[in-house]
Amino acid sequence: MPNLPEEIQQRVQDTANYVVRPLYMLLAVMAFVCNALLCITVARTKSLQRPSLLMLCSLSVTDLIHSLFALCLSIKTMLSGHMCIHNLNTKEYAMTVLGVLAALGALAVISRDRYLAVKNPWWYRSHVTKSRAIKISCTP
Repeated sequence: MPNLPEEIQQRVQDTANYVVRPLYMLLAVMAFVCNALLCITVARTKSLQRPSLLMLCSLSVTDLIHSLFALCLSIKTMLSGHMCIHNLNTKEYAMTVLGVLAALGALAVISRDRYLAVKNPWWYRSHVTKSRAIKISCTP
């Protein structure tokens, strides 16, 4: 931020490094733990393995991957010399974009599934099975 005085730039950088980044890392850890618990719970409990929850697990897996990647990038930034935000190289940028697109794809699949369940509940109950939900959630 070249237009700000140097003292304010230092204050903004310190706030980002010592307040925002640790909160972001805490959020990434919490997202990882909660999504892992969701996946484990649905996988181990037979009565919870309904099509809608299996699709939610698909979203949970994309969030697991994205939170782990965000945590790794934050740790890499914290361990760098001046704790400056580094420029993403092409691989990191591609992983970030792919993570966001995978989460959006899973949300779109879940939205379509919920729409079908509300629009035609009798058709949904007879046609959407566990195996079909797994196939649908693996293809976005």
